[in-house]
Amino acid sequence: MTYYWRSKIDLAETEGILSEFFTKASIELRRSAFEFIGRSLVNTKEPLSDKIKGRLRSLLDGRIEMGKTLEACEMKDELIDFGYWFYCKKFDDEWAIKSLKNIMAITKNIEPEYKVVNRLAELSKIYSLEALECLSLIVNNLKEVWDIEGWKEDARTILSNGLKNEKHRIQGLAFDLVNKIGSLGYIDFRDLLN
Repeated sequence: MTYYWRSKIDLAETEGILSEFFTKASIELRRSAFEFIGRSLVNTKEPLSDKIKGRLRSLLDGRIEMGKTLEACEMKDELIDFGYWFYCKKFDDEWAIKSLKNIMAITKNIEPEYKVVNRLAELSKIYSLEALECLSLIVNNLKEVWDIEGWKEDARTILSNGLKNEKHRIQGLAFDLVNKIGSLGYIDFRDLLN
């Protein structure tokens, strides 16, 4: 992954080491590769060059496309740690939130969840629909309803921005999501509907 990041190996090499890696490595190892990149992005203080951003986007976009064509069980966990990429703020917001939504459609889960919801809250004023759709995917795949406690204030921001949006479709989605969360027994957001 470091060699790819530094342009020492290329994605287009059909018989190259990267192609071989994605063909033969276990899901756990592929997941570790994406987590390694994500954690490296979080720990990189300086901005990324356009070239590096382009390379990393190409890698991820290619794996998302692969995930759409393969059986869900084959790709389910590979991209689950995209949350590190998402909250590092190194990529443009539109690409990041679109990628998050596409990945969650494949993985049904995202890590680290609380950091992802925090970043969604930051973006929810401009990207209300996308933030609500991603939050909905997270809620629909909760292991325990009380997991919400770890990110309830950020969820409140996303839901509140959705309910304040001028578009009825977005308001409706926020309203439905508050009710969905309430139906799970978590009623802390019901005051938003007043």
